[in-house]
Amino acid sequence: MLTSTEKYLVSKDTTRLFVNANIVANGVTSMMEQSEYLSKEKVDDLSDFDMTDTRMIVCDKNMLVRYDTSNIENLQGKKILSEVVNKAIKGKDVDFFSKDKENGYSLEVGVPVIKDSKVLGVVLLSSSLNTTKDFINDTRTTLLFITIVISIIIGLLSSFIAEMVTTPIEKLITVTKNIANGQFDKHVEIKGTQELRQLADSFNSMTDKLNDVEEKRRMFVSDASHELKTPLSGIKLVADSILQMDNLDKSVVDEFLTDMNNEVDRLTRIIDRLLKLTKMDTVTVEKQPTEKTAINQMVKDIMKRLRPIALKKRIKLELIEDDEAALVIDKDKIWEAVYNIIDNAIKYSDKHSKVAVSIKRAEDTLRISVTDSGIGIPQDEINDIFERFYRVDKARARETGGTGLGLAIALDAVKHHGGQIEVTSRENEGSTFTIVLKNPKENIII
Repeated sequence: MLTSTEKYLVSKDTTRLFVNANIVANGVTSMMEQSEYLSKEKVDDLSDFDMTDTRMIVCDKNMLVRYDTSNIENLQGKKILSEVVNKAIKGKDVDFFSKDKENGYSLEVGVPVIKDSKVLGVVLLSSSLNTTKDFINDTRTTLLFITIVISIIIGLLSSFIAEMVTTPIEKLITVTKNIANGQFDKHVEIKGTQELRQLADSFNSMTDKLNDVEEKRRMFVSDASHELKTPLSGIKLVADSILQMDNLDKSVVDEFLTDMNNEVDRLTRIIDRLLKLTKMDTVTVEKQPTEKTAINQMVKDIMKRLRPIALKKRIKLELIEDDEAALVIDKDKIWEAVYNIIDNAIKYSDKHSKVAVSIKRAEDTLRISVTDSGIGIPQDEINDIFERFYRVDKARARETGGTGLGLAIALDAVKHHGGQIEVTSRENEGSTFTIVLKNPKENIII
């Protein structure tokens, strides 16, 4: 910017000097043609422009100075040795700009005095451009000051913005390291732009979920270890008893083996449910085969399988059914769903009570309801019972061998068929679980 400004000012002064030099050259033509003497008064009259800081020299074609305005080094009557005059004497306008650290800026222009295509002499104007130099220096100082101020402002703004951005990121990094070390209860508090606050909220939501998963994992490990320890201890006790006894009667051996077999079955059921949970968490699940299934008969088979457990508690199993119905379903999944719900109803019902199972048809749905008169579910916990490992009565669940996975597996199976599970319950009065299966195009109710 300074270079452009300097060129503009010098160009402007050059034009001004050329105009003035041409005015004088035109005025002195007749005087130089008639006489070697130039009247100072007449020449001064020609130069009615501002001559401040400007020296004017008029020389003839032999470069002899005929007129000089300088009072210090007046060259009148002497030959002038000037590159500008030497070039101008050849009939061309000449200008020369120079910069000197001591004397500052200076500008010289030479204009030939021409008469009938003959060069009679040269008008030389030289001017000091110290005013221009001072202006450029002042501008440079001002720009330097502005640059420093702007640089400081930019530096402060950059530091402030960097602080706004890096501090929240550092907080996130710190909390992330804590999470990596297992501290899932840590939150990050960020005050800043909306984007950073949204990032913090999303991060805190993630840590809450991780903390919830970790709590459930600890609960599951604790409960699973307790449940697995009990049958294993029973098997160990039976095995030790057999090893320590001599001359065992066959009936005693059969009794011990039956007990051991029951404990193995119990272990198998627990492991089976854990495997089902793993399949539920798999991202890509293979499509299971579907088949036309008689729903009424399937429910009867499930009740037959669970009847021995109900008889031990003197619980009556009752079936209420409409006409026979059949659906095209994944039989294993729906079997597991119905089995888990009836099994839970028996487990959480008191002795000498009743569990009723009903099958009702509608135009586009099939409803399988299981009603018990057990402990019931608090209203504020109904939305939580389908979460994995969740148990309403944890102490009683351990007694019954529950893992808290049965309802989660049942809901997953029903949702797989586009259905839902409805729940109504009152504490200490009982609950009703209803599996609602819709009738999509591939299903046929008969």
